Amino acid sequence: MLVIHNEQLANRLQRIATRENRPIEDVLESLLADYPEEMPAAQTENAVQQYRAKLYLRSRQYWQQTGDVKRLALTDAELDEQFWLFDADDIPRLKADQDAVSLLPSSGAWLAKTVESVGLSDQVDIAGHADDILREEFADYLLKRMNDEDGAR
Repeated sequence: MLVIHNEQLANRLQRIATRENRPIEDVLESLLADYPEEMPAAQTENAVQQYRAKLYLRSRQYWQQTGDVKRLALTDAELDEQFWLFDADDIPRLKADQDAVSLLPSSGAWLAKTVESVGLSDQVDIAGHADDILREEFADYLLKRMNDEDGAR
């Protein structure tokens, strides 16, 4: 449900809809027709490259501070192939680290994995239901995991 807080804008939309004898939703839809649903591929790729450049800069700053000369020498092209993520301690990790690093479960990653595992990724508005899913499902998951760990001790 859309709520327009700008009274002038709401009145303008209402006047247009009345003049054209159409619902406001139709007026908005015709106004949005000129905008693409998705970002063009070239623009998306450019945004991804800019984001990666920032990640690689942060990574190089970390490797400079820790004296990791081998990783510091990696080119952007090599990092495109090898970079994995920043862990919970903000340490840049490469794909080669996947077997050596144990990550804490994150609610976002857990949500995505759960929705994908049950085959709902194309059927569920994840963004619209994320809070509900995390509140109901992730809390149960964490409690079960904590109980399992307590029982193992």
